[in-house]
Amino acid sequence: MNLTRKEKYTVIACGLCLFLALAGCEKYAPLKEQFTAERMFFKAGKLDQRVMLNPRIASVSDYDAALDGYEGLWTRFPDNTTNDVIERLKKQSLVRISALWTLRGEIQKAVATYDRFLAHYPQDQSFGAFIHFANAKGNERIFNIEKAISEYEALVSNFGEIEDPFKPKSNLMSLPLKIARLKRSSHRNSNTNSYGEAVAYYDTVMTKWPKSPAAFMAAYYKASVDADQGRWPAVIKTLSRLAKEYPDREEIPNILLSLGNIYLDGLNQPREAKIIFARLLRQFKDKPVAGYAVLGTARVLLRAKRVKKGRARLRSIVSDYPENRTLCASSQLTLATSYEKEGDWERALIEYHWVQERYPLTFQGFYVPTYVAEYYRRQGDLSLAKTAFDRAIEHYRHLIKKYPQTVLAGTAQEYVIYCLSVQKKWDDAAEAAVSLRNIVPGSYADISSFLFLGQIYERSNQLQKAIEIYEKFTLEFPNHPVTSEIQKKIAKMRKRI
Repeated sequence: MNLTRKEKYTVIACGLCLFLALAGCEKYAPLKEQFTAERMFFKAGKLDQRVMLNPRIASVSDYDAALDGYEGLWTRFPDNTTNDVIERLKKQSLVRISALWTLRGEIQKAVATYDRFLAHYPQDQSFGAFIHFANAKGNERIFNIEKAISEYEALVSNFGEIEDPFKPKSNLMSLPLKIARLKRSSHRNSNTNSYGEAVAYYDTVMTKWPKSPAAFMAAYYKASVDADQGRWPAVIKTLSRLAKEYPDREEIPNILLSLGNIYLDGLNQPREAKIIFARLLRQFKDKPVAGYAVLGTARVLLRAKRVKKGRARLRSIVSDYPENRTLCASSQLTLATSYEKEGDWERALIEYHWVQERYPLTFQGFYVPTYVAEYYRRQGDLSLAKTAFDRAIEHYRHLIKKYPQTVLAGTAQEYVIYCLSVQKKWDDAAEAAVSLRNIVPGSYADISSFLFLGQIYERSNQLQKAIEIYEKFTLEFPNHPVTSEIQKKIAKMRKRI
């Protein structure tokens, strides 16, 4: 049947009116509610994207807008509904809320959100393993080590069974190693016993499913156990076997890179390291790892006193891999260090300044201004040291102003506190330590603020103030690993007053 254009518009208009009328009926209310939930989640996701473009420099208002967007779903649908789509969106909202709190440094709020998820959906299978894992990591980051261990152990018990050795879950297989490391850090068991349990688990996997992806992962994590204990020959033996038996695994380039660095730095065998780095450049010249292999080769050349050729390699990295700013900063820093080791401080200083100017947001870029000031202080040139520390503080405060209320700003403020403390400008250092909480909100900033302030008062012989700060810290963070040591410190200071 052929319709005129006018008749087509009439049919469309009638259909739209009918849809709207039906949507208002009780029968179609669930569909309308689902549409509302989807629209709210989409809007929150758009706000979330603004944060994720660069979480380190996102503003507090960016975070708040995204958090409010996701919380809006829970305000609109506070109770469990019968609509699977709405419930899935609510679950995803809690996951994103937790992630945002974590990025913002509010780990305690992230953990509270994970607990909130588990309270609403205790038997959830879709997100259950992830939530337990994230909750454990959150507790670990706020130094609630015992709870983190119990969460990880529960995760192994409930989700850790390998259902398919050809599709193992890497996060779950890493847990025995993670648990051993946490037990070691908390002194809950001896190192040997903790690692022994992990080794037994990985040996069982390798015996049960030889040559499988699960066996590969088990061997890799077992090598990490050996590395933790400084057993480098055992690590090399395992990693070399993995590279030979699983040549097509995507992890092989990084395994070879680890081998090269272990030979160079762990065993001081540059010849073997050179062979590994050369192999990487032959086999994976188009992979990101190639740049790090060039850096390794340059370090081998410097170690062999072939300085001119080593520096040429370092300079080639900056031109060949400009998109990898961390790699470039490491290369530039290695170049600067090579001049300093030769006693050519003036040339080294030029290269150090290049690191700061070209890569200010990298770890190396943060490190350089303070390092230069420390160099002059070690040399006993107090005038140049003062000038360098003042310039460093100015640099860090510029970053704080440029990226306010961010994690990066918090790191910059910690450097400011250090620079002031080293110069024994105690009042200014104390003020900077207090200001840290305002510069970047979050439990990490709270911990750093307390500890910096306590150390400042202690080192400036203001013992009563130090005791007061440390006591507040132990009350607020009773599970922090240093709390017991701080309590001993408090007792000693009381005897001195």
